[in-house]
Amino acid sequence: MRIRILSSLVSFLLWGITLHAQSPAVLSAQNGIGRIGPTPAATLLMPYFEVNLNIPGTTEMTFTNAEAAPVLAHIVFWTNLGFPSLDFDIFLSGFDTLTLDIDAFFRTGLIPTMGPSVSNQGPFSEPNQDFPGCSFPLPSQLPASLLAYVQAAHIGQELPPGFGESGLCVARESVSLAQGYITLDVVNECSLSFPGNPQYFSDGGAAIASNRNSLWGSYRTPVGGFDLRFEEPLVHIEARDSVQNGFWDPGDFTFYGNLEGGSAADNREPLATSWGVHYEMENGVTRLVYWRDSGVRGQGFTCGSLPAPYPLSMARMIAFDEEENTIELPDFGNTLRWNTGFEFVPNIGPLFEEGWLFLDFSDLDTGPLAPVGQAFVTTQEFAPTAATSLAALPFDSALAPRPIGTRLDPVFADDFESGDTSAWTLTFPLGGFRK
Repeated sequence: MRIRILSSLVSFLLWGITLHAQSPAVLSAQNGIGRIGPTPAATLLMPYFEVNLNIPGTTEMTFTNAEAAPVLAHIVFWTNLGFPSLDFDIFLSGFDTLTLDIDAFFRTGLIPTMGPSVSNQGPFSEPNQDFPGCSFPLPSQLPASLLAYVQAAHIGQELPPGFGESGLCVARESVSLAQGYITLDVVNECSLSFPGNPQYFSDGGAAIASNRNSLWGSYRTPVGGFDLRFEEPLVHIEARDSVQNGFWDPGDFTFYGNLEGGSAADNREPLATSWGVHYEMENGVTRLVYWRDSGVRGQGFTCGSLPAPYPLSMARMIAFDEEENTIELPDFGNTLRWNTGFEFVPNIGPLFEEGWLFLDFSDLDTGPLAPVGQAFVTTQEFAPTAATSLAALPFDSALAPRPIGTRLDPVFADDFESGDTSAWTLTFPLGGFRK
């Protein structure tokens, strides 16, 4: 395992921290809770991945320990219908960086070598240590039968005998394109538990999952049909305090809240419910990449059908051109209906060759926190001479969503355009939605 000094130094500089003879024990740059940003976090989300099982690619996920002390993390692979197919534990020594080659993992079952006895201990790192329940190093490769199961799960094929949900499907059908998303949680001990299982979360981070905000990272994905690869930050989701101390209340929307019965026991900030994204159609195409909460954890279903609650509902999608003309896009909104995926923005018309889209995901029918629905969106724009990738702008937090039907007010009221920013400040509190 290697420590990428350049990446670490850049991050230290971004956080306004200078390395001296003795390193800080923890690199911290907390945002206000409910304001998602690239800061050390207790959970990292890779919102979407795709791996062509027949063609080698370059899909990767890199994560770094922001502490001098070792950290343990639990990685879970989810299908595009929210079914957890596989999990294992990740060991990172102090300030360590690990890259997971997701393409190689899905095609060959390759797992990085890691553990207290094999992970390097750098000059600023505290001594490596064992964690309860762990048996490192892990095997370097998945068994062939388990790899076949994971592949079948993520391409929507019938699951093989000998595994849970055998004979059923757990994803939308695809011939060879494995799709899904990934979560990485800081944990206190090794386990084979998924988020939502009993004892995975306990208020205050006292169970399997921890509340340590220790991880940061990025991911790289190729784009089919283009000789390009984008690198973007992972979604950094902070944990904070506890229900017992009064920071959270039962019923608050948290990131894993729908899997925890709305108890807020995961203590993790949620994502936004509505987003603004730029699109450009005059000289290229725009692709939306999204993740959204379905309100439930995926289960096996009869192949060739779709389980409830899919397709997911969506409250609204509005296109704005550069002259503030608008048009509702109900048909295109019907395509953003899974836990994760991508869609190319359609040709809206000659007046809408460039502008922005308002996406409102808060209209769920299922889950203990319905109808509020959290999501994350990023855009990828392709032109003949350039390609760009940019995260969308969140307009709220699931902790404080604006009412359905008035979600463009008061942010875009006349007072805002005339210079009165009070509505904007109320909608986006500078200190976050929780102190």
